[in-house]
Amino acid sequence: MSRAELRAELEAGFRPYPFRNVAVALDPPEPAVVALGEGLSQTSAERFVPDWTRAGPNPGGSLGHHSRCLAAKLAWLETALRGEPQEQAAAECLRRLQAFWLKWAGYQATTAEELAGVLEAPR
Repeated sequence: MSRAELRAELEAGFRPYPFRNVAVALDPPEPAVVALGEGLSQTSAERFVPDWTRAGPNPGGSLGHHSRCLAAKLAWLETALRGEPQEQAAAECLRRLQAFWLKWAGYQATTAEELAGVLEAPR
C-alpha cells in the first residue's frame, strides 16, 4: 500500500473523533443543546485538517490528549450556550483536536506494523 493510501486509512480511522457530540454528556441533554453540539461537531470536523508534517512516533498513547480535546469542545459548547463570541473557544478546540491527532496518529503508526513508514518523509 502506498504512503498516501496508508495515510488516508489512518485519517479515516480518526474521522469519528471530530464528530463526537459532547452535549450528550450534559444532564439532562436537552434537544436544543444536543443540536447545538452536533453543529459544533460538524464545524470542527469541517475545519480540521490533519497535520502530517508534525506527526511522529508515539509509543505512549493519546488518552490525555483525547480528554483535553473533549474538554475544549465542551468549553466551546458552554460558550455558545452563554451566547458569547465563539472564535477563541473554537480555535482552542481545533488546537486541542490537532494535538490529539498528532499523538493518536503517531501511536497508531508506532504500534501497528501495517502502518510502518506512514510517518517517514517522502523520498
